[in-house]
Amino acid sequence: MANMTAAGMLDHWRSNAAWLTINVSDAQSMANQGLFIVAGTSDHVGLVVPGTVEFSGTWNLNVPMIMNTGRYPGVTSQKLSLSWSPYKVPIDSIHFYKYTGY
Repeated sequence: MANMTAAGMLDHWRSNAAWLTINVSDAQSMANQGLFIVAGTSDHVGLVVPGTVEFSGTWNLNVPMIMNTGRYPGVTSQKLSLSWSPYKVPIDSIHFYKYTGY
Protein backbone atom coordinates (compact mmCIF):
# COMPACT_ATOMS: atom_id res chain seq x y z
CA MET A 1 0.00 0.00 0.00
CA ALA A 2 3.03 2.24 -0.42
CA ASN A 3 2.29 5.64 -1.96
CA MET A 4 -1.49 5.19 -1.67
CA THR A 5 -3.70 8.08 -0.70
CA ALA A 6 -6.14 7.69 2.17
CA ALA A 7 -8.92 7.15 -0.38
CA GLY A 8 -6.83 4.44 -2.08
CA MET A 9 -6.24 2.67 1.23
CA LEU A 10 -9.93 2.82 2.05
CA ASP A 11 -10.81 1.31 -1.34
CA HIS A 12 -8.22 -1.43 -0.78
CA TRP A 13 -9.64 -2.31 2.63
CA ARG A 14 -13.19 -2.37 1.27
CA SER A 15 -12.36 -4.65 -1.65
CA ASN A 16 -9.81 -7.04 -0.12
CA ALA A 17 -10.99 -10.18 1.69
CA ALA A 18 -8.09 -9.86 4.16
CA TRP A 19 -9.87 -6.87 5.75
CA LEU A 20 -13.14 -7.18 7.66
CA THR A 21 -15.39 -4.26 8.56
CA ILE A 22 -15.84 -3.83 12.32
CA ASN A 23 -17.80 -1.45 14.54
CA VAL A 24 -16.20 1.49 16.31
CA SER A 25 -17.40 -0.06 19.58
CA ASP A 26 -15.22 -3.15 18.96
CA ALA A 27 -12.10 -1.39 17.69
CA GLN A 28 -10.40 -0.70 21.04
CA SER A 29 -10.86 -4.15 22.55
CA MET A 30 -9.58 -5.77 19.34
CA ALA A 31 -6.50 -3.52 19.29
CA ASN A 32 -5.93 -4.38 22.95
CA GLN A 33 -5.91 -8.06 21.94
CA GLY A 34 -3.09 -7.32 19.51
CA LEU A 35 -5.17 -7.29 16.34
CA PHE A 36 -4.29 -4.85 13.56
CA ILE A 37 -7.14 -2.31 13.40
CA VAL A 38 -7.29 0.68 11.08
CA ALA A 39 -9.69 3.58 10.74
CA GLY A 40 -10.18 5.68 7.67
CA THR A 41 -12.06 8.21 5.63
CA SER A 42 -11.34 9.34 2.09
CA ASP A 43 -8.88 11.94 3.36
CA HIS A 44 -7.26 10.47 6.48
CA VAL A 45 -6.28 7.11 8.00
CA GLY A 46 -5.07 6.03 11.41
CA LEU A 47 -4.08 2.96 13.38
CA VAL A 48 -6.07 1.99 16.48
CA VAL A 49 -3.52 1.39 19.26
CA PRO A 50 -3.81 -0.38 22.61
CA GLY A 51 -5.26 1.76 25.36
CA THR A 52 -8.47 2.74 27.07
CA VAL A 53 -11.46 4.27 25.31
CA GLU A 54 -12.18 7.90 26.08
CA PHE A 55 -15.48 9.71 25.94
CA SER A 56 -16.14 12.10 23.06
CA GLY A 57 -18.73 14.62 24.17
CA THR A 58 -19.42 15.77 20.63
CA TRP A 59 -20.03 12.27 19.29
CA ASN A 60 -21.54 11.25 22.65
CA LEU A 61 -19.77 7.89 22.81
CA ASN A 62 -16.56 6.23 23.90
CA VAL A 63 -13.94 6.30 21.15
CA PRO A 64 -10.76 4.28 20.66
CA MET A 65 -7.22 5.53 20.92
CA ILE A 66 -5.53 6.11 17.58
CA MET A 67 -2.14 6.92 16.09
CA ASN A 68 -2.18 9.23 13.11
CA THR A 69 -0.35 8.08 10.01
CA GLY A 70 1.27 9.92 7.14
CA ARG A 71 4.30 12.08 6.52
CA TYR A 72 3.98 13.83 9.92
CA PRO A 73 2.27 11.32 12.21
CA GLY A 74 2.52 13.35 15.43
CA VAL A 75 1.55 11.72 18.70
CA THR A 76 1.52 7.95 19.09
CA SER A 77 -1.80 7.77 20.95
CA GLN A 78 -4.76 10.11 21.19
CA LYS A 79 -8.52 9.71 21.20
CA LEU A 80 -10.17 9.33 17.82
CA SER A 81 -11.99 12.65 18.05
CA LEU A 82 -8.64 14.48 18.08
CA SER A 83 -7.68 12.89 14.75
CA TRP A 84 -11.00 13.64 13.06
CA SER A 85 -12.87 16.73 14.09
CA PRO A 86 -16.24 15.66 15.52
CA TYR A 87 -17.58 19.03 14.38
CA LYS A 88 -16.76 18.25 10.73
CA VAL A 89 -16.79 14.45 10.45
CA PRO A 90 -19.73 12.33 11.63
CA ILE A 91 -18.61 9.21 13.45
CA ASP A 92 -20.49 7.00 11.00
CA SER A 93 -18.33 8.29 8.13
CA ILE A 94 -15.20 6.78 9.70
CA HIS A 95 -14.72 3.16 8.64
CA PHE A 96 -12.97 0.58 10.81
CA TYR A 97 -11.29 -2.58 9.53
CA LYS A 98 -9.57 -5.57 11.07
CA TYR A 99 -6.76 -7.26 9.19
CA THR A 100 -7.24 -11.02 9.05
CA GLY A 101 -4.24 -11.87 6.91
CA TYR A 102 -6.28 -14.12 4.63
